[in-house]
Amino acid sequence: MAFLKEKGEEYHHLLGCNPAKKKRSFPTRMRPRCDIKDGFLRPVFPIHQPQQTMTRFDWLLHAAEIALQEFENEKKKKKSEIALEIHPDASKELNENKRKRKASSSASHPHPLNYVNKNKRRKVTNNSASCSAAVELPPEFKHKVREMKGKAEEVLVIQKKLFQSDIDPNNGRFSIPSKQVANDFLTPQEKQTLHSGAKIENVQFIEPNCTSVCPMTLSKWDMSANCIYNLITNWNAVRDRNRLVEGDLVQLWAFRAQPSQELCLAMVHLPTQSLI
Repeated sequence: MAFLKEKGEEYHHLLGCNPAKKKRSFPTRMRPRCDIKDGFLRPVFPIHQPQQTMTRFDWLLHAAEIALQEFENEKKKKKSEIALEIHPDASKELNENKRKRKASSSASHPHPLNYVNKNKRRKVTNNSASCSAAVELPPEFKHKVREMKGKAEEVLVIQKKLFQSDIDPNNGRFSIPSKQVANDFLTPQEKQTLHSGAKIENVQFIEPNCTSVCPMTLSKWDMSANCIYNLITNWNAVRDRNRLVEGDLVQLWAFRAQPSQELCLAMVHLPTQSLI
């Protein structure tokens, strides 16, 4: 075999050409670097070698993990190189934008992070029950409460603007979102009744005109993140008699009739100028 190899090389030398090289099955850069020891093919990695106590299977798993990590790192490196080729100034612009944001933030907030501005006024929305106007039940309503043998303590339930859903005759309800309720106005027994799906009927209701009293029904809708109380039964008639329209600001008050301690409600129609 050696003789034939030498003759072949001499023959090609005389002809002035080089012998044809075998075509590789795959490029050299894709061939793993390996060495053979004890009859076992092992890849060579320029990183930490596993302990000698590991089995050949453990060694193979370890080598596969290292190869996968090198592959991921190489892919990230190529992506970053391609991005820089497409946008060579992208990294510079990103750092410049970060520096500008930091400078503007420090300029607009000269105080330390734990600084609290005590002079800053709190914003109050139109539907909040904490408006400074009409924080007490008007005198004429208090007189009406006394006529109904109501208890001295009246509780503000909610102050809100009337929405289209409150005015729509097809709905026939006045909604009271639980998250907007200013004070607790129900007893534990009443809460349990509403939670079970039942309704509280014959709730005496003083209308905004402060002269009419009609029975209302209180129900509850349970939702995923909130629950809504609703006044129904005679709400459409109350709305028409008192000429309530969308955007009107109203307050709903609760009190207890003596001696039965039954729940009673009163609605006050506030002027729009009461908004803050």
